[in-house]
Amino acid sequence: DVPGLGSRFDLVVDKEDLRPLRAEYFDRRGDSARMLHWSDVKVLDGRRIPVHMTLVPNDKPNQKTELIYHDLKFNTEVSDRMFSLSELERRR
Repeated sequence: DVPGLGSRFDLVVDKEDLRPLRAEYFDRRGDSARMLHWSDVKVLDGRRIPVHMTLVPNDKPNQKTELIYHDLKFNTEVSDRMFSLSELERRR
């Protein structure tokens, strides 16, 4: 067991282009814990992707976490050094 991880998640995708629509995360007891919704499909770096993600915990429906992409680059080179412990701590 890993702390913070649930028992499973169910992912719903669009049949045509296989983009994610929503995911439901379940806790270790198997109860629904939170919902993640994807929306607002745009073309970024030549790919059609949902640029707006909203995560809502079931026990706090008035709270949410949103992530909105304004620009993305795919297949870019990233130095292994970027993921070193010292670099990750420096970027906090």
